[in-house]
Amino acid sequence: MAAAPERAGSPDENAATGRAAVYADGKAYVLRDNLSTLLLIGTDADGGQESSHSYNNQQQADFLMLLVLDRNEDLCTAIQLNRDTMTNIPILSVDDRRVGDTRAQLALAHTYGDGLEKSCENTVEAVSRLLYGAEIDRYFCITMDAVPVINDLLGGITVAVADDFSALDGTLEKGETIRLTGEQALTFVRARGGMADSSNTARMNRQRTYLEALGAELKTQYSSNPGLIGDLCKSISGQTVTNCSIAELEDMARTFHAVRLLKYTPKGETKRGQTFLEFYLDEELLRRLVLQVFYMQADT
Repeated sequence: MAAAPERAGSPDENAATGRAAVYADGKAYVLRDNLSTLLLIGTDADGGQESSHSYNNQQQADFLMLLVLDRNEDLCTAIQLNRDTMTNIPILSVDDRRVGDTRAQLALAHTYGDGLEKSCENTVEAVSRLLYGAEIDRYFCITMDAVPVINDLLGGITVAVADDFSALDGTLEKGETIRLTGEQALTFVRARGGMADSSNTARMNRQRTYLEALGAELKTQYSSNPGLIGDLCKSISGQTVTNCSIAELEDMARTFHAVRLLKYTPKGETKRGQTFLEFYLDEELLRRLVLQVFYMQADT
């Protein structure tokens, strides 16, 4: 698939579906229908969610994962994005107007806006652009302080510790399998400075390890307690910004519980920028992923 999917003009709508087509390798593709998308955002902020009362703030999106639910295929695709990904992000003016773009780390899209809904919307826009205009319906954003609450409400999460945390937390012993307490869980998913490998790629590996264990625990407990999602949402309401209702989240949880899960972390290369580490995605692999997840080959 040598070229990115490119939208055709309205005259090239696929006759069978009536939907605008994109083309790759000489083949026509149309958007899949019955997709639902949820962007999970974890900011580096401590405490509760508060407005900056300004057009910018100090929060960055340290964790980004897009969930794409394909109800036709009974499939959920989880796409974890590197917060250091270099991309074009929208710039907001003091009166909340989009006034241009800047090429920067994806995490910085969240610094534009009030730290609440406006920042989430700007992050959604940046991720959508990165994924060739993929539509993102909903977002769910939490601060770091939500991690210990979720962890302990579930009674702890069990993980294998593969990294050396001795400089940060001696209770996280490398090579051991530990049922994490809340503060241990926060260190496990957040730590970067002080680690032997301080790259975000290494931290993303730990986040995936934690999320896989968290997902398994959620699935087990949800089977006997369908009200679990509502309880979790209420417990972290002060650390949450979302455009989802609890009813919508519960509906998605019921669906996620019953479908297959595919996980992707788009590959690329980390480089040292003038000041910070920068991650450059493999554009060809990303194009293939977007085409696979969001499109299907058009009928001829």
